[in-house]
Parts: sequence; structure tokens; C-alpha cells
Amino acid sequence: MKKIIFGIITAVLLSLGLSATGNVVKADNMVQSIDASHVAKYDEDGNIRSANTLEIMKSVNVYQLKNGQFVKTDATLAVGSEWLDGVQVTTDDSKVFYQISSDQYITGDLGDIAVGFIVYLPIVANS
Repeated sequence: MKKIIFGIITAVLLSLGLSATGNVVKADNMVQSIDASHVAKYDEDGNIRSANTLEIMKSVNVYQLKNGQFVKTDATLAVGSEWLDGVQVTTDDSKVFYQISSDQYITGDLGDIAVGFIVYLPIVANS
């Protein structure tokens, strides 16, 4: 009897989970590659030495990565806000998602997001 009840509860939970994934970008929009070369680099004092930045030019949706697919959340980023870029994830359909936190990503069309670069250049005074 316990196995039957467990099976019914599992089936209900799975059906709820599946019905809640209506915001999946596309069923075939699976991760193709991950580029970590843009992750911010810090010195031993915690100062940024190099990083990619993202400036939000038009409001963009925030996504989470679940089972290799990007799922849209209810969150959006405000125009004018700036973010450090973590990894860049490219999907099978060549869409690029930019990581903005440990489990949040954004994507956008040309003009939605401005990508910049920060680099620390030490100034050495000649004496």
C-alpha cells in the first residue's frame, strides 16, 4: 500500500512540475557550450583585475538553468542597471545567455544588452 501511495504522490508532483515549465525557452534549446573565459578575475586583495560588464539597455527577462534548458522566471532587470558577466552559455540554436549570479542568466537581442570590459592597468611612475 505504501508503494502505491508513494507512486500516486510522485505522479502528482511530476505532473505539477511539468505543468509549471511552460516558460521553457524551447524544448530543443539545450546547452551547447559554456565559456568561462569572461569570468571576473581578482587579485589577492579582492580587487577586480578584469571582467566583462553587462549594461541593460532594454528590460530583459531573467532565466534559470534547469536540466540543461533555460526557464524564464518572473524577474526582469531594470534599464540602466549594470552587472558583471560570469560564464557565457551558448545553446543549440546559437542563443547566448550571460550569467549574472550563481543561478540567474539573461539573454537579449542586439541593443538590449551592452557588453563592456573592465581591465586594471597599473600606473608605474618613473623616478
